Amino acid sequence: MTTDTLPYELRPGSNCRDEFRSAYENRYTWDSSFPGYQGVFVLEFDRSHVTGNFLLGSDLKAKINSTNDEKYSNEILAQLRDISIHRVRRNFEDTHANKTFEAGDTNELGTKIIVGGQNSSDFYRIKDNIITMVHRHIHGNIITVSTQSVIKTGEGYLSQKYSSKYKDPLTGKQLGETKYYTDTFTGFEQIGYWVLSQRIVKSDNDSQFIKKLNFTKLKPA
Repeated sequence: MTTDTLPYELRPGSNCRDEFRSAYENRYTWDSSFPGYQGVFVLEFDRSHVTGNFLLGSDLKAKINSTNDEKYSNEILAQLRDISIHRVRRNFEDTHANKTFEAGDTNELGTKIIVGGQNSSDFYRIKDNIITMVHRHIHGNIITVSTQSVIKTGEGYLSQKYSSKYKDPLTGKQLGETKYYTDTFTGFEQIGYWVLSQRIVKSDNDSQFIKKLNFTKLKPA
C-alpha cells in the first residue's frame, strides 16, 4: 500500500476519531449521480458456468434479467448487493455519531481503532489512511476482514486483495474456512465510475479458485 502516512504515531489510549474519519472518507464510493450499469455475468465454480444478464440500477438495486441456471440467481444477486453496499456513500457523522474511537496497539496491519459507545465490541485497524481491518459483529457472528492491497482511483481507494473469516461470538471458534478475495476493477468511462469486473475467491485448502465471477459487456443502465 502506498498512500500518504500519518505525520505521527498514534499513542495507545489517544482519541483517534479524526484519523479514523479520514480513512473512512478515503474509501472509493459512488455519489448520488451514479447512473447504474448493466452487462453480462459469468460465474465459474465446480466445473460449472452460469451466465446471464444483470442490471445494477441508479438506486443501487440489483436485478438478474436472464440466466442459464435460475437456481444460482441468488448467488449473483448477493455478489451485486455486496458490490453496491460497499460503494454507498454515507456521511461519517450519520454512521458514527454515537461512537468513540480510541487508539490501541500497532502491528503490521496498522493501528487498532477501538470503538466505544454503540457497537463497543467492534474494532478496526488503519494504516496509511486506509482501513486495513474490520472486526464487527454482524447478524449474530463476528466477521473479520483484513486488506492486503488496494488500488488508488484518485477519488479514494478500493480493496484489491483481502480475506474474511467468521467466528462464533460466544466460543470464539471459527465458522468455516478463511476466504481470500482478489478483485479487479475497471474505470467505466461511459458512466464515469469504477466498477468491479472480476472477483476470484479461494480458501485455505484450495490452490485453485473456488469461485470466479466476471462482469463483461458493460454499458450504462
